[in-house]
Amino acid sequence: MKLLKCMALLTTKVLLSLVLLLALLLGVMLWQSRNVEIEYEQFSVLESDGGSYILTIEIGNPVLPYGPHSVAIAVKNTSDSRLIVARKTRLANDGMGINSENISANWIDSDTASVCVRGDEQRDVYLLINMQNRKVSERYQQC
Repeated sequence: MKLLKCMALLTTKVLLSLVLLLALLLGVMLWQSRNVEIEYEQFSVLESDGGSYILTIEIGNPVLPYGPHSVAIAVKNTSDSRLIVARKTRLANDGMGINSENISANWIDSDTASVCVRGDEQRDVYLLINMQNRKVSERYQQC
C-alpha cells in the first residue's frame, strides 16, 4: 500500500512538473513572438472612383500556429504616393486561410472607403475611411 502511495505521489509530481514546463515554454514563446517582425503579403489593391487614391490591404501571417492574422490597411495619394491613412487590425479565423469572404473592401464614393474584416473567432470589424478628414472610424458591427 505504501508503494502505491509513493508511486502515485511520484507520478503526480512528474505530471505537475511537465505541465509547469509546458506552461513556461508557452510563456517564453508568447513573449518572444511580441518582438518578431511580421512579413506582409499583398491581399488587394483598389483605386478610388476618381483615381485620386489607392487602398491597399496586406495580410501578415500569424506568429504562432493558429494565431490571428495581422491586417494592414493603407490609403495613398496616387499623384505622389504619399501615405494618407494607415491602420492595422487583426483577423482571428481559427488558422484558416484568408479570402474575399474574410476581408472585403470597396469605395463608397471618391473620398470614402469601407473595409470589412470577418473572422470565425471575432466580431466583424467595419472600418470607414474618410480621406477628407483623414480619419478611420472602427465599428464592431455585422458587415
